[in-house]
Amino acid sequence: MCVTRYSVALICKGGHIATPNLSTDQGAADEYCSECGEKKIFRCPSCNASIRGIKLPGIRGDGGPFDAVLVGRLQASYSPPSYCYKCGKPFPWTESKITAAIELFLEFGDLNETQKETIEQDIANLTKDAPATELSAMRIKRIWESTPVAIAREGIMEFCSRTAAKILNGQ
Repeated sequence: MCVTRYSVALICKGGHIATPNLSTDQGAADEYCSECGEKKIFRCPSCNASIRGIKLPGIRGDGGPFDAVLVGRLQASYSPPSYCYKCGKPFPWTESKITAAIELFLEFGDLNETQKETIEQDIANLTKDAPATELSAMRIKRIWESTPVAIAREGIMEFCSRTAAKILNGQ
């Protein structure tokens, strides 16, 4: 049986990656982020599970170490997870982005009552690849096309799931 192993990532509560592989990059273990000043974490605040970093390649059959070049490539392409794999709760950076997007829509979007009632769940759904993602993305796209909220597009696209991003980009 092959067990998938992950490194432990260190990420600030604002979503800046200190390191996707804490075991090999102890220099990134400063307590606060130099980009935004937020505290760095390596465990889920809700359940205390480690934040998954890079998926570690397997050990070679001859007992030698895994390929350091491959690990470097994996680290370079790492993106922080939006949700904890263990408890399913959003990480602080996901919560912050969702809250900011909701506030932006409520402040600058000329939303009708139905849109106001669903905007919070629709934006949360954009971060997931789930059955409701497609409907939520279509609702958000309709709002973008009818209001000046289009300025929020780039910020929201950063944390959208692949499904939502395709819909919002018209693909």
